[in-house]
Amino acid sequence: MTKNETSSQKEFLIPSSLSDIAKILGANPDALIMGGGIDIMSTHLESVSGAQSVISTTRVAELKKIFRNEYYIELGGAVTISELMKTGKEHLAQILYAGFDELGPQSVKNWATIGGVLCTKEYRSDCFAPLCAVGAEIELRSFYQDGRRKSQRWLPLSNFCRTDGSLDLQQGELLTRLRIPNEPWDVQYYRKLGTRYSTYGTILTLAIAARIDKNSINEFRLYIGNGKSHIFTSELLAENLSGYNYPIKPSQIESANGLLARFCKNMPKSFAPLTVYATKQTVLEFLSGMYE
Repeated sequence: MTKNETSSQKEFLIPSSLSDIAKILGANPDALIMGGGIDIMSTHLESVSGAQSVISTTRVAELKKIFRNEYYIELGGAVTISELMKTGKEHLAQILYAGFDELGPQSVKNWATIGGVLCTKEYRSDCFAPLCAVGAEIELRSFYQDGRRKSQRWLPLSNFCRTDGSLDLQQGELLTRLRIPNEPWDVQYYRKLGTRYSTYGTILTLAIAARIDKNSINEFRLYIGNGKSHIFTSELLAENLSGYNYPIKPSQIESANGLLARFCKNMPKSFAPLTVYATKQTVLEFLSGMYE
């Protein structure tokens, strides 16, 4: 394990195994875990965390594994976005590939890790909404001081982000794996408005995945982000749209408008009016078959 010191007296640790990370986190559960360091290094490190120890995951072999079978793709938390995208469009849902591609230029994707982009506290990354839409799950682990596993839990990524925008990440927990189901979707759509570094920032990230049976919506999933910390969806909207024609019939437009109006009314107050409007218009256009 490599150790480096900085002038700010923060201790940088570069472990080579998961057991090394386990021992560090067991003894120092408030240590800051760093993937590629894209976001951490773009800010003053002292403002990101009060922790004196920073752990890099980039050399941990167990967190760099990629496994694929007929049911899902499973990736370690230290797999970079570039490495993930090399699995190819034929193995990733269309909205996932688009969401990962929007994370930034190639230089960013070469460094950014899965654990890093999903565990950033201040905002939800561009790939968060599409991953929720396809039913991705994550594994979180914590450890005792001697390195033994203390807890292990799997949860849907959609449950990882709480309704108040915070993450369900306990002190000392590490995101170890991401599992993406290999399930077909008949129609998918991803949309992003704005960029994180523009004047107004990212206004909207939206992901839709639907299954169509005999020109009728059989399953509908919609997840939206406001470019900050919130991810929003509605099971009631998804249930009510089930059975609608696809593309939607003119006689169903008024009813769909009503459903979307109620959906938008229940969106968190942190969602700007433009985000709400763009969401409603995008979903209506999607139901009309404009994005096939």
